[in-house]
Amino acid sequence: MIYATISDARKEQLLSELADFDKDDLRALCISLKVENEALVRKAEGAVLDAARIRQIDVKHQIPLGFKIEKLASGATTIVASRPQTVFRPVRLAVDPECARFFEIHDFRIGNNSYLLSGNSWPATCFPPIEADDPDFKAKAKQLRLDIGLVQIAQDLSITIRNLSEAPRNFRALIWGYDLAGVL
Repeated sequence: MIYATISDARKEQLLSELADFDKDDLRALCISLKVENEALVRKAEGAVLDAARIRQIDVKHQIPLGFKIEKLASGATTIVASRPQTVFRPVRLAVDPECARFFEIHDFRIGNNSYLLSGNSWPATCFPPIEADDPDFKAKAKQLRLDIGLVQIAQDLSITIRNLSEAPRNFRALIWGYDLAGVL
């Protein structure tokens, strides 16, 4: 339980101010405040439990969200977006190794919030796929983890990319994450 404390002098002041009120009204007020306080405590405890449940979701339960663009022109920059139909927590980007060397990542966005730490781009090769049977899967997944916000239902998750090659290229990637619709 959460309790607030006040000084003895303040207690005396409050008691003298309350002396003129009807005792039944004061009792009803106290009961009401106790109920409201207990509801707030339950809500806070629920938020802590939700956070714990999210942390306990196993890596094996990650789902992919696909990103694809066909024949992006040489030197062109574009935004590739995907719109999940559930609350989605992105955790890891995996760019197809066959196209990764031809692209750089300029930004990650959820809605209009950018999650790139600087104005510099990243080579797409920084985001390799990890084989599920790789003995170092958990360590690699932790190292490549994206720590960005939640994507709400029907909100865009987008990646801004640039084709570095001299020819039009296809871009394919997945963002692995959690479907949190049943958790939150």
